[in-house]
Amino acid sequence: MARRKHTKPRKGSSAPFPFLRLPAEIRIQIYGLCLVDGDVVFAPPLSTNHKHYTPDKLFVYDGGFSPAISLFSVNKQISREAAEVFYSMNEFVFAIQPVMAERSQEEYRVGDRVLVHPPAYGLVCVEDNFSALAPTYCRMIKECRVWIDLPPYSLGRDFRSAFLHCKAEVACFAAVFNGKEHELESIAVRLRNPWSHEWLQYSLVRSFQNVAEPLATIHGVKKEIVFEGSSAAFTAKMCTAMKSSAILCAPKEDVYKTRMITRNGRKRDERYSTETYYETKFDWLEADREVEVKALGWRNDEEAEKP
Repeated sequence: MARRKHTKPRKGSSAPFPFLRLPAEIRIQIYGLCLVDGDVVFAPPLSTNHKHYTPDKLFVYDGGFSPAISLFSVNKQISREAAEVFYSMNEFVFAIQPVMAERSQEEYRVGDRVLVHPPAYGLVCVEDNFSALAPTYCRMIKECRVWIDLPPYSLGRDFRSAFLHCKAEVACFAAVFNGKEHELESIAVRLRNPWSHEWLQYSLVRSFQNVAEPLATIHGVKKEIVFEGSSAAFTAKMCTAMKSSAILCAPKEDVYKTRMITRNGRKRDERYSTETYYETKFDWLEADREVEVKALGWRNDEEAEKP
């Protein structure tokens, strides 16, 4: 085999700049100039496929700034350092929304009468981007927004399926932050019904609050918590739980009963839950106690005694 000849660099050619030899503070400033813009909010694309997206798949939600995503492909060290700057210094939007489609007008006959079913909206699927980012990157985020959309009650059974799906996805999103092991400093939650002329129907407030309730398991948020579209009492309770140093809401124990049903001419026992699907799944006694403790000016509910 012929040996490769090692050619010497030509005169006048410059060697690669030793970027990694720079102090870490200077490298972070360079990453900030390439990846951060204060007026830009990033949002992963909404889809029904629960897969993680790389930074080059993120699109700009507001503004025309394009980050230098090629830094994530240089080497492991630069990719790790650039990811910490990109996810911690930018703001991200996470959203979940049902996809609606207008059903055509239908005619059907009942005896001698012809009834017409007017056009209406039907549920197609539920899209979200809660699982678009890997858990490691999610825990680096310091500022984020969460938009939760629910369809109107007029969907009937489709509303229940959309409600349960949205609540399960929100719970999985909250579990990604793994309690207090995150860098989250501020979070803004917006509850809305885009299919209504009003901001939010009063009849949907309870259901929306129940969907957003799993976010209370994210405790240790350092600065700001904002809730839009919810009652004042629910907002105060959620802010208290999310700013606390330990989780203040424990899962409630499900209560089941058994009833006799007849199906296909056969009788059998069926086990059912005594609670409706939109009721709370948490025990908020500890959160209510801490609200009372703070209102009375106590230091904490373990060491402080009532004056």
